[in-house]
Amino acid sequence: MHKQYAFNGSKTIKFLKTIAVIAAVLCGIGYFLFHTFFHEDKYYVAFPSPDHNYNAVRITHAGGVEIAGYFCFENVVLMKSTLAKEDADESGGLIYSGPCHQVDVQIHGGTEAPEIKWLSNTELEVGYSEDVQVSAEKTFHGKENIRIIYRAR
Repeated sequence: MHKQYAFNGSKTIKFLKTIAVIAAVLCGIGYFLFHTFFHEDKYYVAFPSPDHNYNAVRITHAGGVEIAGYFCFENVVLMKSTLAKEDADESGGLIYSGPCHQVDVQIHGGTEAPEIKWLSNTELEVGYSEDVQVSAEKTFHGKENIRIIYRAR
């Protein structure tokens, strides 16, 4: 013999609403904690080409917390000068990426930061610390080809 149970829809809906409210509160707390303690600071420095058609933008990414550890890396992005330097991350012109040695030195543009120097309108030199492993592109294919010269210092 089978027992029959009555379905009480109002209790089920109340239970699902309670679960949804708890999930929303936990997401809000997680979002707050993440953005309070695990934030990333970005610092942009633009180096315009001699003819002002391009910018080489050095972007320092630094952040983290003592418990989880700090991180710091730098990118150099080549982009048209008509774009804002803050749009460098989305421009697709990454030509250099490497770690920072010291977060506080990097933020203030110390000796570990990659040196960026325009040699001409179509040649850009990127100097980097020789003990840094970098990923790099040899040429930037914009309207004109920009030749990238890498120099360990």
